[in-house]
Amino acid sequence: MCITGVGAAPLQRPHCPCQDFTVTAAVLVTTPQRLSFVDVVKGVEMFEKVGIPTVAVVENMAGLTLGPEVQARLEEIGATHSLPEPAMAELRQLLSQPHSVFGDSHVQRLQDMWGIQAAFSLPLLPELARAADAGIPTFLTSPDGVAAATYRRIAAALEDEISKLSSSARPQLFYSSTQKEVLIALADGSQQAMSPHALRRLCRSPSNRPDALPLELEPLDFVPMGNYAVSVRWSDGHQSLLPYASFVEGYK
Repeated sequence: MCITGVGAAPLQRPHCPCQDFTVTAAVLVTTPQRLSFVDVVKGVEMFEKVGIPTVAVVENMAGLTLGPEVQARLEEIGATHSLPEPAMAELRQLLSQPHSVFGDSHVQRLQDMWGIQAAFSLPLLPELARAADAGIPTFLTSPDGVAAATYRRIAAALEDEISKLSSSARPQLFYSSTQKEVLIALADGSQQAMSPHALRRLCRSPSNRPDALPLELEPLDFVPMGNYAVSVRWSDGHQSLLPYASFVEGYK
């Protein structure tokens, strides 16, 4: 996402790095707070306007996971007070789980809105903070840790998503003005169809009014956005970003 300064030049238009060099795809980083979710929505829409697909979302601060020092202290307290093993097992289970101190995750909502399959959550990790302060990659300090494992999954997912960007397996959408239908051609040669109003009602944009759509509503163009969604520009000026899975039967 773009980072802009505040206060230095209030009338200057924000500059986006995608204006300076070719960007294949975007990875948006967010946190569980609602304001961050709103920023991600704006980020997806911004990149959509310049033809850059968002292929992954990473949610930082997705809960707090206590470090090994706390786990060790728990064992000391249990031994000192002779706590029974069933009680110790419950405490270990409790402390091993991330605690949602910053609110509920928005990852599933982001996946539902845009069909982004590569979505990851990374909790607050004391060892990650220590590695950053020391200037040593967490791959070296904790190669078997949660952060390193998540980074490997993110890297593998990005490689897979980017390799599929040029694939022709995505559904192809056309509008037949004579039939008044949106035609959907699939890679296996089959075809589906639906009315413009039915497609528009699937748009989850806050500015969409599915109960007040124009009678003669028509889609003007369809632009694929990444591997899982398509941008639709409508005759009433609205623009939708729709996951294929929301309207293509059997699409995954």
